[in-house]
Amino acid sequence: MSWLAMSRAVPPSAALAMCSLGVSSPVFADDVAADPDVLRATVVCESLAAPGRLRCDVEARGHTGALRWADVEVVRVAKFIAPLRGRAGPREAATREDELWRWSLGLVARARDTGDLTVRVRAVVCDRETCTPQVAFAVAHVTVGP
Repeated sequence: MSWLAMSRAVPPSAALAMCSLGVSSPVFADDVAADPDVLRATVVCESLAAPGRLRCDVEARGHTGALRWADVEVVRVAKFIAPLRGRAGPREAATREDELWRWSLGLVARARDTGDLTVRVRAVVCDRETCTPQVAFAVAHVTVGP
């Protein structure tokens, strides 16, 4: 059955319920302290003395089970920062271990300023034969200039 035929056959409220089954809620820093078994994400950016290319490293860590798939998306940047790409997929991960995945992101700082970069890491974490999608956010403070 095609997607169009299914969308006509399924009431909107049922479609919304089906879509929400596979989506986990975001994990914020306060939630991580309360639940040590969730996905954790960190982002660290280098400091620059002058505007130019900027490198930020993102890590995703799972505390139970193994990371089987993950990606990272840039979801918010300060006005003076421009990401070279908005997403890095699983193939771009420099490190892909069961407990840790790591990416490097390229950005351009266009002016001397300070501001934040926010990324979202999405992952599938598997514990034996049960796999669940998880989401984590991380924020880095970026400083360009003295």
